[in-house]
Amino acid sequence: MGRCPLSIMTQNHDSKSLPNASGLLSRNAIGQKKVLYLDATGILDIAGNQPSGIPRVQQFLVEQAIKDTDDQIGLILFDRWTSKFRSLSENEISLLLFSDKNSAVRLARAEPRSIRLMLTIIRRIRENPQLGKEFDRAMAVKLTNNRHSGFYYFVSKTIVRAYRYYWKTLHFWGKSSRNEEPDLKDSLVLLSHTTISGSLFPKATAATTNRAFICHDVIPWLYPELVFSQTNAQRIVSQLGLLLQSGVHALCTSGTSRAMLEQFIHEVGETFVRIDRFPLPSILYEKAKSLDRLARIEPEIPFIIYCSTIEVRKNHLLLAKIWKQAHDEGVELPKLVCVGKWGWGVETLQAYLDAHPYIAEQIDFVGAIDDYELIDLYRSALFGVMPSFVEGWGMGATECLDFGVPVIVSTAPGLTEAVRGLMPAIDPNDHVAWYAQIRRLAEDETERGALHTKITDRYRPISCRESWVAIKTALLQPNSQARQ
Repeated sequence: MGRCPLSIMTQNHDSKSLPNASGLLSRNAIGQKKVLYLDATGILDIAGNQPSGIPRVQQFLVEQAIKDTDDQIGLILFDRWTSKFRSLSENEISLLLFSDKNSAVRLARAEPRSIRLMLTIIRRIRENPQLGKEFDRAMAVKLTNNRHSGFYYFVSKTIVRAYRYYWKTLHFWGKSSRNEEPDLKDSLVLLSHTTISGSLFPKATAATTNRAFICHDVIPWLYPELVFSQTNAQRIVSQLGLLLQSGVHALCTSGTSRAMLEQFIHEVGETFVRIDRFPLPSILYEKAKSLDRLARIEPEIPFIIYCSTIEVRKNHLLLAKIWKQAHDEGVELPKLVCVGKWGWGVETLQAYLDAHPYIAEQIDFVGAIDDYELIDLYRSALFGVMPSFVEGWGMGATECLDFGVPVIVSTAPGLTEAVRGLMPAIDPNDHVAWYAQIRRLAEDETERGALHTKITDRYRPISCRESWVAIKTALLQPNSQARQ
């Protein structure tokens, strides 16, 4: 891309506190009201699957919108049949809440091949014809006892998808009336990550006039070699460029993601973009707090935690090599527990594990687990590790701090920002330093205690309410300042 001049309007956020909810609402009531619609398409597409990463943030947004009584807030969904946004049905809103009492995920974990699970899937499809392809994949994984490939996985996915398409067709032709299609001309639409990065982008943007989006990172542009598909990376970059050129309000999740976006903007050309930043909330911590599951648990076997999708960018190979070195030297490191689904670019890691099978006794890949299990792992871990090559924001690192768990991170700016400079940071390519620091924390209880004291004294989790108010402030009040 050639460098082009650009006109950017940004907001600096130096305020010490956030406006309270009542103050915000009372100010909104004065004068002309502006409506903010949140695009729930992305999170509804993965309904029935436990969200993590960006989907976890999307879930947070729609849940806050559902709970909010402000008449300036609405939820919409992009209807693939009509190529227009529409309001959500009661069933769709119920599904978005991810109630633990009827979650297909928890049911599937308890009874992965049961008739009861298939009946649940059928009910979900009948109640929510707008479910997407990710639902098919997620349910196939549950039906085949956590398989992500193979004959039985393919057959299960095909059966679920065929029924979903069948029911969607019946729903389209048989429904006598459509849900309301709100007038979006004078409203602001916060587009979901799925909408701006996927195939819906052209039609969804054509159906809106005033748009906003959340920028998590611009890794497909900065580091295309770390993205699973070059074609997909090019498409995301192209669509982001078009979105910015159309005039848009960007909300960044960190100073790092903001710096990435501004670097990208200077490659786009003449455009006008407003950039704000909001604090990402401690979503899992708030859930644990509501369940009274914050107290420390002493595990039977000490372990170190790494919560992240397993892919080349996350640098699991470094950890495998460290645990091999420890084995070869007769050093007994705690078990490493890796939480997250297997992604792309892991062939080298898998080959390394196959070549050294004894490492499997020390590294436990537990896959995608539900929030209850993840909460208890954080409550039990000695410390965490996150050696990613690049991040827009390190959710796994902040989750460690939320639960008072020390964590070693890489020197990637998104990670050092996430831990607020409180935790050890090491170059992701420095095997020697990582090995030494992991051994030091594993063997020295005093050093772990010192890091824990830092967390207690200098770190504070961000509440969902605080984050949501900051988002509303930035999007609904043009001259306001959202807190960093």
